[in-house]
Amino acid sequence: MHRAVGYLPAEPALFPRMTGRQHLDWLARGRGRGRGTNDLTLRDELVERFDAELDRPVRTLSKGNRQKIGLILVFFRRPDVLVLDEPTSGLDPLLQDEFDHLLRETVADGRTVFLSSHELDGCSGRPTECRSSRTADSCWSTRSRGDAAAHHARWSSGSTIPCKPTPSPS
Repeated sequence: MHRAVGYLPAEPALFPRMTGRQHLDWLARGRGRGRGTNDLTLRDELVERFDAELDRPVRTLSKGNRQKIGLILVFFRRPDVLVLDEPTSGLDPLLQDEFDHLLRETVADGRTVFLSSHELDGCSGRPTECRSSRTADSCWSTRSRGDAAAHHARWSSGSTIPCKPTPSPS
């Protein structure tokens, strides 16, 4: 299960004394087999795309630089399902655009992304909103099976499915 799912919390849990490079190497050594296998070429591409600072201890990095490392750690494993909480927090607008491109590529690759964010302006497609007390699965279970299939079809074609608090329907 851990190899099939990638999770990025709003504040990535990184070891403060380790560098970004040490984090990437450590994860590559520990998760190199089975589903969600590491793609070192993708890792190097993401480091370049996000201009990540890898050679300083994480405790000395800005929020945005820690977030870049977290994004690379999650995406380079190529998990089947990604759960991202505020993934663009701390990123400048150009890197937020780069993240949007990465999301589209991930979806085009047939993988699923659950995205929680306060910034939904850039979401492509039609996002599904879930009540804050429910998970995406329980939101889907309240709908007919056909609706869930329709959501999956929209998702597979490049939409995002964020879960965020919304008012209860009247």
